[in-house]
Amino acid sequence: MRSFGWIGASLVLLAAGACLPVPSLHPFYSPGEPVFDARLLGTWSNEDEARFVFSRSGKNSYLVSLEAEGNSYRLRGHLIRVAGEALLDLTPIELDEDAEAERLLIGHLLAVHSIHRLRFEGDVLELASLDDDWLDKRISRGEIVIGHARIDDVLVLTAPTRELRALLSRYAGDDEAFPSPLELRRAP
Repeated sequence: MRSFGWIGASLVLLAAGACLPVPSLHPFYSPGEPVFDARLLGTWSNEDEARFVFSRSGKNSYLVSLEAEGNSYRLRGHLIRVAGEALLDLTPIELDEDAEAERLLIGHLLAVHSIHRLRFEGDVLELASLDDDWLDKRISRGEIVIGHARIDDVLVLTAPTRELRALLSRYAGDDEAFPSPLELRRAP
């Protein structure tokens, strides 16, 4: 199985009802910051049959498998706590580099980061992505100043981790910044 990167995983999230996440060239966490929360482990799904499987991968990271509409993607997740909120930094994992053509393609892909707010309510997990439209409007109006670029009409954050953390410190609890959470239920 091979990951198609940020675009493929984003399409799975969109198909499952979430908003388009904002890609970042840099992680939203610094070394030593990620934490582990066992509540995240296991299989979570929604009514649209999107399935997220979280397993432990190292001391403070997760392997996240996303499955929806016949597609499957694998990501690495790092959980951080900012301003009292649990946030998950996701980046795609490339798994199959066997074929020469795939190696050429993979050499042209960039594994970017995205950030998602998590909230637990018993056996319900709400996953909300930092909204690209919300951020784009605030950058355009000068309300938020942060390093970014537009690539094929996609807002890409280019700011270093410390600036990304400052953004999260201010807006992690803002339901407009992290709207329309995807509601997942723990699978039996």
